[in-house]
Amino acid sequence: HLGGVHIDDRGTIYVVDSGNNRILGFKNYVGPDQDADLVIGQASLTEKGAANGDNTRDATPSASSLALLQYPWVITPMESARFPQLATDSELNLYVPDLNNNRILKYIDPVYSDNIADEVWGQSDFTSDKSTCGSGGEIINASTLCLEFSADDNRLWQANILAAGVDIDNSGNLWVTDSGNNRVLRFPPGAKTADLVLGQSDFSSYETAHGWDRPLNRMFKPNAVRVKSTSGEVYVNEGEFVGQNRILVFSPPFYNGQPASRVIGLAQFQDEQPPDTTNWERIDADGVYKWVNLPSGLNYSRGLSFDKSGLGDIWVNDGLNNRVVLFGIDGKIIEFIGQPSSDTRQCDGITGVGYIQYDGRFGNICDNFGEIGIDGAGNLYISKLYYPRDISRFSLPLNRNNQGLPVSDRALLHDPTGLIWNQVSGKTLFNNF
Repeated sequence: HLGGVHIDDRGTIYVVDSGNNRILGFKNYVGPDQDADLVIGQASLTEKGAANGDNTRDATPSASSLALLQYPWVITPMESARFPQLATDSELNLYVPDLNNNRILKYIDPVYSDNIADEVWGQSDFTSDKSTCGSGGEIINASTLCLEFSADDNRLWQANILAAGVDIDNSGNLWVTDSGNNRVLRFPPGAKTADLVLGQSDFSSYETAHGWDRPLNRMFKPNAVRVKSTSGEVYVNEGEFVGQNRILVFSPPFYNGQPASRVIGLAQFQDEQPPDTTNWERIDADGVYKWVNLPSGLNYSRGLSFDKSGLGDIWVNDGLNNRVVLFGIDGKIIEFIGQPSSDTRQCDGITGVGYIQYDGRFGNICDNFGEIGIDGAGNLYISKLYYPRDISRFSLPLNRNNQGLPVSDRALLHDPTGLIWNQVSGKTLFNNF
């Protein structure tokens, strides 16, 4: 399962392959079917079961394993992907949310060192996987995390988070979306205890924020965070409430429980049924139904990446709207990939109708989630779960064909036959099952 793309300042391409509980690293782009140069989370490029022992959720973790896909609740890796958003610091160290072990791992320049984690947050050591999720979890405090859990963990509105994110600011602080506790934590350099919490009034609370009038100082399962280097603003994506997704922007100076200064991406909603219900959906929140114009905002969004091309402010992987969008500094959508227009949200991969062009063919961005990779030249790398399953690069400004469709100029981990990979290797994204 493709779970997103991260690119560091050196040009290293990291690809989340959640179905195999691993991250693939490419030192540079060579071609569409090249082997990865390194693997994180597995002992080799041909192994898949080291994440939780033999793909069992309750085995002991280690500094060399990852647990991205939730076994045994996910029966096969074709059922569901996971979407951790990665970060790299100025020294090219890699930070990874290890979702099912409820921890953040730091790898010191893994391209030129090794694939064994050097630091851990959220756990006291590399062999622990304690969680503050649910009634049987650890006590919530400034050091604990809840990144993934199932409905069995008995937390209202909290089943199946699927994503979490990290970022590093100019001062070296580590920012973490503690998704299951509905908060974002800031860890100072070298500290394993947070000194700031957003989304909650204190470090022991985990109040949810759902409904049509959510306050700006509360969150509901935040899944991605990015810190803007020029302003210090913190962008937090709330992408798990269908039809009411939003990006909260927090401005410094920061304090615990502060409200967001502005909101991006909130869809238009109303009480009355519109005359034409195309692209509208009637959605329930706490027993109150409203009609939501889904493509007017975000719908199950997950990945956030700041634009480097000068065209706008921030790119967002707008999953259930089947597109990737660019917001301007005014919060309006100014560019999009994956749809014929900004007010549609269709996905017609099965019928053969496509809204992007690649490799001389047409495809889609369907049910798409995960981090958007952006290289030093501002090019976008978008991982696609369907039609086809690969990574497409788009140069900016977008090159559009005579039909107005964006044209991808490169592909990575691309199977030209269009078949589903079923063997684990350095160029495949699927667990055999």
